Amino acid sequence: MAIHLVIHGHFYQPPRENPWTGEIERQEGAAPYHDWNARILAECYEPNARSRVLDEDGRIQDIVNNYERISFNVGPTLLAWLNEAAPEVVAALLEADRVSRTRLGHGNAIAQAYNHMILPLATRRDRQTQISWGIREFESRFGRRPEAMWLPETAVDAQTMELLVRAGMRYVILSPAQAVRWRPLGESRWITAAEAELDPRRPYRWQLRDAQGRPQGDRGIDIGFYHAPLSRGISFQHYLRDAGALASRIAEAAVGGPREPLILVATDGESFGHHEKFGDMCLATLSAREAPARGFSVTNLAAYLTQHPPTWEVELLPVSAWSCSHGVGRWREDCGCSTGGGPGWNQRWRRPLREGLDRLRDSLAEIFVEETAPLLHDGWAARDDYIELQLDPSAAARDAFFARHAKRPLTEEERARALRLLEMQHQAMLMYASCGWFFADISGIETVQNLRYAWRAIELAEPFAPLDLEAVLLEHLERAKSNVPARKDGRHVWEQAVRPARVTAHEAAARLLLEGALGRDLTPQVRFRWSLTPDPIAREEDLTLAGVRAVSQVTGETLRFAGACRREGRFDFLAAIAPWPAAQGWESFLGEAKTALGPGHPDLTAWVGRHAARLVRLGDFLPDERRAILQEMLAETQGSLEHALELLCAEAIPAARAMVDAGMALPAWVRASLEATWSRQLAEALQKLDGVSDPARYSGAMDLVDQARHLGLALDLAPASLWFGRMLVHRLEAIAAGSDVRAWQEVLELFHIATRLTLSLPERPLQDRLFPVLRERLPALLQGLKDPRDPAYELVSAMLAVSSRLNFRTEEARERLRPLEERFATDPAYWP
Repeated sequence: MAIHLVIHGHFYQPPRENPWTGEIERQEGAAPYHDWNARILAECYEPNARSRVLDEDGRIQDIVNNYERISFNVGPTLLAWLNEAAPEVVAALLEADRVSRTRLGHGNAIAQAYNHMILPLATRRDRQTQISWGIREFESRFGRRPEAMWLPETAVDAQTMELLVRAGMRYVILSPAQAVRWRPLGESRWITAAEAELDPRRPYRWQLRDAQGRPQGDRGIDIGFYHAPLSRGISFQHYLRDAGALASRIAEAAVGGPREPLILVATDGESFGHHEKFGDMCLATLSAREAPARGFSVTNLAAYLTQHPPTWEVELLPVSAWSCSHGVGRWREDCGCSTGGGPGWNQRWRRPLREGLDRLRDSLAEIFVEETAPLLHDGWAARDDYIELQLDPSAAARDAFFARHAKRPLTEEERARALRLLEMQHQAMLMYASCGWFFADISGIETVQNLRYAWRAIELAEPFAPLDLEAVLLEHLERAKSNVPARKDGRHVWEQAVRPARVTAHEAAARLLLEGALGRDLTPQVRFRWSLTPDPIAREEDLTLAGVRAVSQVTGETLRFAGACRREGRFDFLAAIAPWPAAQGWESFLGEAKTALGPGHPDLTAWVGRHAARLVRLGDFLPDERRAILQEMLAETQGSLEHALELLCAEAIPAARAMVDAGMALPAWVRASLEATWSRQLAEALQKLDGVSDPARYSGAMDLVDQARHLGLALDLAPASLWFGRMLVHRLEAIAAGSDVRAWQEVLELFHIATRLTLSLPERPLQDRLFPVLRERLPALLQGLKDPRDPAYELVSAMLAVSSRLNFRTEEARERLRPLEERFATDPAYWP
């Protein structure tokens, strides 16, 4: 009996980008990382691309791409972020799909409905767009049409299944709890869930039926039901802590099943490293060692179905999902399903949130139909095709888009109008990401993110809306009561966390003018998704003035401003951004701005009113941008502060030594001053040495570390470690393909120096750079090695020394060297 093992990883994070800037803002809960995407990338997505298989002594025996041995989907919005933030991970995903197509005839990757909307709660039109966008995004990344689609939360009903069939999807993965009855194909009697449990160890066929329940020929879709106990154990019961034990559980699960049993496991992909630390390594060991040893056939569902088409059919519950036992109640009502929260919490906020967004969606749809009618052949068909502009926003792609969809040649203003309406619909899609209802409270970051997309959609609709859409939505949000007293209700959450996220062209223009106030030339640049061109430009003492042409990268709309900016003290600025003045008004604007923004701002309020100007200060920017600007402003005084602190430390060092020698505790201010100064000096000293490998050159740095240790100081070694680690990675990359023995020996010496300095090195990147050498170059060098006097012997020895330092298993290579070394060790002619 061959066990056919399919492990499916659903890799997904909700879209987190600010809808106006396209950038993810800092999320404090993800510390020490900038945001949750960055954290999960480091804990899961990157490790699975290069996962370690260890030997019995904990040394690295192999590094494997886990994606090559599992079925997977990656959420389209997450994949778009990865494409920019971690292209090497995307490359590993694409390579895994290519390798699996070669090995199995079918790729491991499948598609996903676009932004994780709960499809049974969506309109038919929105479901169609979600499926269409998911397929097209997959095609653009993987270069082929998907064979299947992951349904968000596996939420499904008959209409969703029908749309999948019409889209040409071959199969879908569901929970066995979603089946209501089943039977062998051709038989009349159904087996119901009340009589028995569905056996997930075989595939099933769902048949498309007409309104009277009659099968529509052979049209339908195959279903693989995941093995619930195994999937639950991996997700929640720490099965990923022991690959051997997991393999035994898989073998046990197959007992008593069909002759060629399918063991399909499905879980959030983030289980492999983020939810379960080192889960990626368990998965790697299972695929590389345990599965071959036990004779498992590691495959994907498409390959399995090709060899084992369904012989049973199944019917599903009217509506269901894998993470809610109440159909899809989790995404519309207080059904009892929740994650997180405290005693007595409820989720009654879900209903008014759902109703408010549905009402907004319907209003936006009416606007969309009415406003696109004069411009586009079919607005909804254009929306389905709008994914093309998400994938390629170039001018050529826009031209091609409008050639397909415009009723007639459109002016630039009409194009911008159409794109604004299409982007309004894009944001209306994003506001339905399932995570907005999944967790315990309306004030959670996921719900806030959905509401920000709603706010962006409302803003885009403003020129066309016959009523105040924000006010309409807030009526519903006011009824969505938070469990957190300080958050009150959805309206309060909107006012405190949603509305402030808005960034306009005024802030973009102000940020451009700030460049002048910081002493730099004003040049064309992109800020907050606006392409900015300054012209004309004027400078008057400490005041920067300019006209600014702003073109939206999203909609193509063009705005023109006149603005002025000056520093306000050392750590702030004041910018005034106004609409471009009427004919011959620039010179008048210049004169008035000089007075209005002059010392004391004597006429500022009146001037702002006359010019309909908006004032922008440092505090008006989003936190990340504010930090970046303030850091630059602080840099101007940092040098003088550092010099003053160095003088203070020079005075304090003799006293500090005497106090420590006498067993006295250092005053907090002395400790803090020395730690800050010496930490900085260590990092600067290492950068000046620029990676030289002579230990004598590091004597000053080592003395500094020794002094700090003697005084009981805790130096911040992170900056020094970061620089030294990057230098080592670059050195290793540079010598990997070469045969310079001395270069390898220098790298080894640098490792010793790092140890002396107690630096923390980025071992994973170093291992990743070295592994191709061990896999590809080292075997060839060993094969051709005949004499220890051969220069290649010294090169191999140096490579193995570096490999041992990076915790690679080298026994096999050393065993191959041993006969050669022993033979020459007893040869008198070899030794001088």
